Amino acid sequence: MKIAFLIKDIILKRKINDPTLSGYLVKGTFGTLIIQGLTVLLTFLSNFLAARLLGPAEYGTFTYLFTCISVFANIAVLGFNSLFIREAAIYKSKSEWTRLKGLITITSLAVIVVSVILIILGLLLFQKFDFLSKIGDVSLFRVSLIALPFVSLTLLYQSVLQGLQKVIAGQLAEKIIRPFVFIFLITAIYFFDRSTISITIFIWLNVISFGIALAFVTASVYKNVTPLFKTVKASYENKKWLKSTLYFFVSSIIQIINSRIDVLLLGIWKGSRDVGIYNVALRLSDFTTLSLFIVNLVIAPAISNLYHTRQKEKLQILVTSGARVAFLLSLPVILFLMIGGKFILSLFGEEFISGYTPMVVIIAAQIINVACGSVGYILMMTRNEKYSFIALLMSFLLNIGLNILLTPYYGMNGTAVAVAVSIVTINGIMLFFVRKKTKIYPTAFGNF
Repeated sequence: MKIAFLIKDIILKRKINDPTLSGYLVKGTFGTLIIQGLTVLLTFLSNFLAARLLGPAEYGTFTYLFTCISVFANIAVLGFNSLFIREAAIYKSKSEWTRLKGLITITSLAVIVVSVILIILGLLLFQKFDFLSKIGDVSLFRVSLIALPFVSLTLLYQSVLQGLQKVIAGQLAEKIIRPFVFIFLITAIYFFDRSTISITIFIWLNVISFGIALAFVTASVYKNVTPLFKTVKASYENKKWLKSTLYFFVSSIIQIINSRIDVLLLGIWKGSRDVGIYNVALRLSDFTTLSLFIVNLVIAPAISNLYHTRQKEKLQILVTSGARVAFLLSLPVILFLMIGGKFILSLFGEEFISGYTPMVVIIAAQIINVACGSVGYILMMTRNEKYSFIALLMSFLLNIGLNILLTPYYGMNGTAVAVAVSIVTINGIMLFFVRKKTKIYPTAFGNF
């Protein structure tokens, strides 16, 4: 804990006189860091076991299928997860529990209905068109679709907890419970009978782990909101919510496709083996943005609160401090992956070493991403989400265009270049709009 307060003094330069605000970033960040440390370990182990036991081709099939589920789940959530983070913080600050109850009720129903519709559409589309010719049997996709409502509702309920500033509780289901259950089940079956470990079994175990994660996060939401809702009736602001969530929905769809289009197109053109190798490299490069992810979870509700209560000076301090914390914590991870990347990839199998170049290319872009700070969250939490949408749209179109041009000819390396350019583009555009619309300087190098 001494390290935490040392970093606090260095980054904040002792300029915050408000003990609540000065302690919030450090306490939340380092509390979340513990969770994310476990997440890193569990994520690495789950991917390691899947890659080693299945091999690059079947691991690529497994990755591709649940990439599709992730895209569908973000469609099913309809942007309500981002809306919750902002509105729940506002409702909490004003004790407007009737509206919060109404928002939870109507969004839960909507997500369930849309998930069922997407399952039906998914089955029809993948039976009619041969999307999986280079990936695997369509029957595997049918099994993976069972996880869709579990993933969708988990995304929604995590956002409820995050909006209520229950940062750690909002992460446990997806980051700890699900991968732990998945690893436990794989290990148990492996030691019981190694011959039964097939890709079908892996898919079923992942579906079960998503179901258990949903049960956990649902219980957490119930525990936190029940005391608030005992004596209130739900009220609704449907027009306001619909108007706001439209931007969030379209933005989230573009964002999730933007973050998954590389895997989807690589699978179509190069097949499951390249997807498996590339996905391991991509997951390792994601660790460089772990610190920014942590900071965003902690400060997103505070951004909304401070901005809408017109405490701009404190808001500037918060976002600059958050960016500095994220950048400082990312540096050791970047160096570790750059120096030891080939060795780490070799642990998954000798074939995975070819993912080193794509990993380095994406890491270079992620350095810029972390240095820019919480630009996307600042736009969303200050009700400037339409400018976030513009940035996402431009990055999305560029990403697809470059993937189409580069991936068929250069494989994984071309895919990585397309992703890197889109990361730099979206951060540059969002940084411009944050400065123009909020007069806040969000990067790690801003002064306050």
